[in-house]
Amino acid sequence: MLCLMLKKLKIAPKNILLESLAMILIILGSEKIQISFYSEEYRAMFKMDGDKLDQLGAHSIGELVMDTFWWGFGALLIVSILIGTLKLWRNKKKGLMDTVLALALVFALFPIGLFNSGLTHEVTNLVGSLFSNELYTKMMITGFFWSIIGILIIWYATKYTKHKEVYH
Repeated sequence: MLCLMLKKLKIAPKNILLESLAMILIILGSEKIQISFYSEEYRAMFKMDGDKLDQLGAHSIGELVMDTFWWGFGALLIVSILIGTLKLWRNKKKGLMDTVLALALVFALFPIGLFNSGLTHEVTNLVGSLFSNELYTKMMITGFFWSIIGILIIWYATKYTKHKEVYH
């Protein structure tokens, strides 16, 4: 039954999963890059050093967290537009529904807190920890690594996956 519904909607579950994974990785990568830009503020915040935060002219803790959220949300919108543009450029209009569904799926993960969970941070920060213990360097390496992996997945999903031409 579900398979028939998917065929009628002309969607490819493989594309939706690949695009969702790519969006998630790019969001996590962009948030790590944002954290690297504010690494001094985050370091002072983790040490609960209010004087250092005042000296840096830092945002409040809430503003830092919201900035990270907006970076992730902005990355989600940019990636969705990028995927849609690539599909239109490559004349794969049938796959636009996949992108819309992937966007909805990833957007639904924001309120759940996937992007701010401790486990997610531990796993994604592992890459940067292999190269440095300094927060700025670790977050920058982590951010670029996951963003590049996400971009490669998008490239694969838009180039090599195909929709079936005939639907019953």
